[in-house]
Amino acid sequence: MLIEFRAENHRSLKTEQVLTMEAGRVDGDATIPRTVPGYSKPLLPVAALYGANASGKSNVLSALGFMKKAVVASLWSWQPDGKIPVDPFAWGAVTKEPSLFEVTFVQRGVRYQYGFAANTERITEEWLHAWPNGRKQIWFARDETSYTFSDLFLGNHKMIEEVTRPNALFLTVAAQHGISQLMDVFIWFRQTNAWNQDARHLLMAEVAMAGLFMNTRQRTLFDFDEETL
Repeated sequence: MLIEFRAENHRSLKTEQVLTMEAGRVDGDATIPRTVPGYSKPLLPVAALYGANASGKSNVLSALGFMKKAVVASLWSWQPDGKIPVDPFAWGAVTKEPSLFEVTFVQRGVRYQYGFAANTERITEEWLHAWPNGRKQIWFARDETSYTFSDLFLGNHKMIEEVTRPNALFLTVAAQHGISQLMDVFIWFRQTNAWNQDARHLLMAEVAMAGLFMNTRQRTLFDFDEETL
């Protein structure tokens, strides 16, 4: 379950923006916070982003979607000699600074905090913290040129370090090499859906193609209204 997501220097998100699911003061019964194993504070089961047009709401989801795709597929979707497809803020010196993404969540009763920073050339930072017994453990930390591993982080992590490219995530490589201690983290990302504008347009294209197919094969009229999707 999501606890918190933060992003910085992604599209219109120039400075750090934080989406938290921790419950504040709630009046009445409109919202019922949940208490989950592995985290002491009550969490909201749902949240909504409000704001004016072009205020950055969709870019929060875009940032989470980018982070998911990076974790699940950076090993093969980012080419060894290619660029990392970050999308930093478009103006000023921050354009050349790394983009940062971090998520805190509970999976199977354990709290995790995972994040990374990247520019177009390389992963500049990557870290994973866990609270398996209610106490914080720093499993690994990475900067541009080195890694630090906890004694509590098991597996052949030195081998994973050696085969991890500068433009790939250690978490992705480790999961693909079967480091079981990281599988709950990887699975959480794989199962997370970030519904953003890009995904919406993709669905519209799929619906349009389905409508064209139906019209060709069955001679029926298929129409859809973009505002209903």
